[in-house]
Amino acid sequence: MKRKKSLVIIDEHRSIAEMLVWHLKDKQKLFSEAAVFSTINEIHPERHQELIGNSLILLQGHCYYPAERAFKTISRDFGDIPLILIDGQVRSTMVQLLIKYDLDGYLTFHDTLDELAEGIKQVIEGGKTLSQKVQQMVVFNGKQFELRAEYPYLLFFRLSCRERELLHHIVEGKNLEECSKLMGITSKSSDNLKTRLMQKLEVHSMRHLMLLGMKFKYGEDEIDPLFFTEDEKCYDLKCFSRYRPSQKKQS
Repeated sequence: MKRKKSLVIIDEHRSIAEMLVWHLKDKQKLFSEAAVFSTINEIHPERHQELIGNSLILLQGHCYYPAERAFKTISRDFGDIPLILIDGQVRSTMVQLLIKYDLDGYLTFHDTLDELAEGIKQVIEGGKTLSQKVQQMVVFNGKQFELRAEYPYLLFFRLSCRERELLHHIVEGKNLEECSKLMGITSKSSDNLKTRLMQKLEVHSMRHLMLLGMKFKYGEDEIDPLFFTEDEKCYDLKCFSRYRPSQKKQS
């Protein structure tokens, strides 16, 4: 194994810090020292240069842009440092960050502490690491991480039949009130269904939901690229031409 490094954890809520410090530093003896920061702004280039320069960083990821900003700041101020994303669940936004910046790994708390330690040990030795959940979406091709060919379909198959039906109506241009009537449910039920749909597809607006639904239904080639903003292009997925939702039978 390569020389031990310092462990640096950036965790806004410090919810994982004590547990990881105890297990990785005190129990597994992977690190000689550890430091915890709530945000990237707490790290000062001059004061923490020696610590960060010899560290492996665990970044608790929640949202794309704060995590991206943290990574850019670390790269700018401290150079090339092993950085692993760690989160409570697999998020497509964090997968995008992993691939875009060729980070060293993405772990989740679906793994045991020993599995987390083993993954981090791989990065210390110069390798890459992925949680088992992340491996369902991402593969390392020997040079870099890339999405599995079947990954876009995994997003779709998260949905229940009712959620797929609602998505179909939204793509057809129906508002929630119209969706409620077509599906024979109350407005409150359709709103709750929409909320679950957005959570599963990890989108944050009706516009993004409609764009992703259009990709599911028609595939990329049928949608004018100029229709997307720069932020929305991060949702680019492979063609979903196999999916053709059937029309609801008229009674």
